[in-house]
Amino acid sequence: MKTYFNVQGDYYENAHYAGTKSQEFMYVSRENFLIDFMELSGNETILDVGCGSGVFSRLLAKKYPYSKIIGIDISEEAVDFATKAKEKEGLKNVSFIVAGINKLPFKNDLFNIIIVSHLIEHLEKPNEALKEVNMRLKKGGVLFITTPNYLSLWPLAEIIFDVFYAKKGYNLGEQHIFKFNYYSLKKAVLTNNFTVNNIKTLYLLSLQFAIISKKIGWLFFGLDKFLSFIPFGMIIYLKAVKN
Repeated sequence: MKTYFNVQGDYYENAHYAGTKSQEFMYVSRENFLIDFMELSGNETILDVGCGSGVFSRLLAKKYPYSKIIGIDISEEAVDFATKAKEKEGLKNVSFIVAGINKLPFKNDLFNIIIVSHLIEHLEKPNEALKEVNMRLKKGGVLFITTPNYLSLWPLAEIIFDVFYAKKGYNLGEQHIFKFNYYSLKKAVLTNNFTVNNIKTLYLLSLQFAIISKKIGWLFFGLDKFLSFIPFGMIIYLKAVKN
């Protein structure tokens, strides 16, 4: 995680809206897919762990104004950016604090939903993190995890990104400690007092075409969503319920 602290607080904001064609496509499309995958009712208490600059937390806050959302991140700079952004946008139902997943500063049985999106692969002890998350969920609460699928073309994509696209001080190969796949992630969650309700993968085709053109990427995105039951897409989406 050492290179993560070199990342500017607005990095993920810029990646969404001012990055390369494929980078913009990936961030926007993967979060659109996650919102559909979550199927929220709109009045949940939600924790977004590893929220970065708060892009997804704020997106949820706008879409579900009756939900209460807390975003946490270990980067003070990212949390400061997220807080200023939500104030600028006039969002009252979302807040941001500096904290990490291995020691969540919340009482047990508090949240209906906990989101661990593109974080678990960065952790040295993911099982401890899953236990921590489980304690903070209410009975029947839902955990959503997204992470790269190393049983796909993701390893190649990671190398290409680090060599040709990554900004100085940002390295996915160094940051991604645990290299989960469709099957190993499911096993890890099951062994930590969860029941897996749904698991899908995304990006069999569209992310590769987005390198050429975002428009072509979006054309193939619909096909990728249809094929998300196949366990070889580059990103895993998992839904699990606390036992």
